[in-house]
Parts: sequence; structure tokens; C-alpha cells
Amino acid sequence: MNIQKIYDKAISSDVVPELILNYKRSTISKKRLDTTEKRVDFLLQIFDPNTFDTKEEMVLLILDDLDHPVCFYRLGKGTGDSVEVMHKDLLAILITNHTSKFIIAHNHPDHNPLPSYGDIEFVHNIRMRTIMFGIEFEDSIIISRLDPEAEEGEEEYDVPHYFSLADNNLLFA
Repeated sequence: MNIQKIYDKAISSDVVPELILNYKRSTISKKRLDTTEKRVDFLLQIFDPNTFDTKEEMVLLILDDLDHPVCFYRLGKGTGDSVEVMHKDLLAILITNHTSKFIIAHNHPDHNPLPSYGDIEFVHNIRMRTIMFGIEFEDSIIISRLDPEAEEGEEEYDVPHYFSLADNNLLFA
């Protein structure tokens, strides 16, 4: 449920709700994520393995200034070819957590990690908004499971493949 729906439900009620923000312990170890490969390996632990190949999911990874993960958040899960994440919800999470640097990532169940026009537009809009708050948008990574370079008939590898917008100079302001 997104933040707007929760808010709308809360203000339409006859009682005053208590807002609770908390963290839940995870089993993912905290290591410095100073390369895209390390980030992809870390991010793969966050995605739901049961729906990775069938539904797009977007996750947020907040980093400290030394590239250590601070926390992560599952922003949303969508259909086989899209996931909807509201800009204001993402900004609210970033501001609430006093974020200085972050990465967003999502999977492409169609096994093609190349960004769509919508992916690039979403990233550009978020980057423009986070600049105003002094929050560094470190990267947007798209992950798929099959090798996009494999030709028909070649063996498919169960190895994740990714596209980093930062590594490909597509994270522009």
C-alpha cells in the first residue's frame, strides 16, 4: 500500500492514527559496495526470488558516504512489464531516513536489462527532485537473469545480467 492510500485512510477515520517508522533486522551482511558488481550481488538478495522472473519489483538501497548499505526498502512490485512507484513516496522515504546517497534497482522479467524510455524518464524525474534536497542519486540498476548477448540456441546462463545507468552515463541531471 502506498503512503498516499495510508494517509487518505487515516484522515478519513474518526480516530487519530499513530505513525510508526521502524527497521526490521535482515540477514544480509553489511559490506562496502564500491563497485557495480558488488551492488548487484547485494541487490539480488533483496528481490523476491519467487517472482523475480515474472513480476517487476523496485527496491531502494540507501548508502552512507563510504558506500556501506544503511538500509533497504522494497518500493513496489508490479506486473510482468512495469512497476509503479510514486515519486513523492520515494522522496518521503529518502528524506525521513536522512539519506545522503542512494541506489534504486528493478528487475526486467523479460530478460532484457536495457532501460526503457519510461525507466530513463523515471530516473531523470527522481534525480531532478533529489538534487533540490542535496541527496545524491548514485545509480539506477536494471537486473535480468539471462545473458542478453546470447544468440538463439546458445546455452542460457542462470547468471544475473544488469545495466547500470551510471556506468553508461545515463544518470544525468
